[in-house]
Amino acid sequence: AYAEPSYDILNGAAFLKLRGEGSAYQSLDSASKFVLAERVAIGSIVGTGLQNVPADRRFYSGGGGSVRGYAYQGIGPKDFTGQPIGGLSFFETSVEMRIAITDTIGIVPFVDAGTVSTKSVPDFSDVKVGAGVGLRYV
Repeated sequence: AYAEPSYDILNGAAFLKLRGEGSAYQSLDSASKFVLAERVAIGSIVGTGLQNVPADRRFYSGGGGSVRGYAYQGIGPKDFTGQPIGGLSFFETSVEMRIAITDTIGIVPFVDAGTVSTKSVPDFSDVKVGAGVGLRYV
């Protein structure tokens, strides 16, 4: 978890960026060939409106590090040209089963979900879900 106070000298906006993330792993057998992995992350920017937060300080979601199956930064609000503008809040979650085939190769079925909102509190009305199977090299 972290809290990051910020002040934008160009427009005089002060805001606080909050983010928390947690992960859990549970082996389902004694040899750890089946491991259930879960992740949840949430964040909020408070103290000012979206227009006063620099684009590189906003929250984005989508792509390999968040909600797989969606384009990088492809989830959330967009401008009139379809480009992501980021948001003041986000929520992401993921569940995957890590299945070892050999000592170094495994497969990973997963389900990810996430949303980005222009409000300081996540809006769950537009949650995007991605699911699939990946190949894992350890």
